[in-house]
Amino acid sequence: FAVSFAPQGASRFAGGGLAYGTDVQAPVFIGGPSTHPGAGTNIVAVAGDYVANFGDFNLTVGGGGEWAFTQYTPAGGTTGNKPSWYQAGAQLGFGHWTVGASGAYYVNYLEVGFPGTTASPSDDGWVATAGFNYSVHGVAIGVQGMYSQWGQSAVGAGDEKVWGVSLNSTYAYGPGINLEAQFAYTAANYNGAAVSPFIFGLPSVHAIEVDLGTAINF
Repeated sequence: FAVSFAPQGASRFAGGGLAYGTDVQAPVFIGGPSTHPGAGTNIVAVAGDYVANFGDFNLTVGGGGEWAFTQYTPAGGTTGNKPSWYQAGAQLGFGHWTVGASGAYYVNYLEVGFPGTTASPSDDGWVATAGFNYSVHGVAIGVQGMYSQWGQSAVGAGDEKVWGVSLNSTYAYGPGINLEAQFAYTAANYNGAAVSPFIFGLPSVHAIEVDLGTAINF
């Protein structure tokens, strides 16, 4: 269990940074529109985890939240769109199998700094994930899925929907050395909104990802 408090979530002190003498409560974003977020201050975060072993079963559950009690605009004024987020998850292991699920909810997500050119400061978003894996003799294979929705009221086109699925594998090559691979597919539907200069107003985008890697632990 943990609790933390941050008097300032972001600062730009006079004499250093992008703009000398800028209000320390209001970072400057180069080339950004005036709707870019400022800085959150007086931030409280709370989180907790519980791990237990019940013979053939092991359980991990946890969750947390974070709240900014003061939010500043890029001009240095305060705003009522204070960001916060909440998340929770659980994982159950039995035999060679592990299953899990998690979720998160973001209030005023644009104020957190998440890029969203079609969003307004008052828009919220949420994410849900679920997956499972099977491991035997140093080899683990798993599947994970994700679905999320993000408000985009700045264009009035409805929520942006993003979902994806991935196939992951790990091979324990030796003590502390793992070989890893992933194949993933992700899709995003923007309801025809011009979400960025790089997407050119397409109604949806799709991505395929192939990864190979090595993890060395010592």
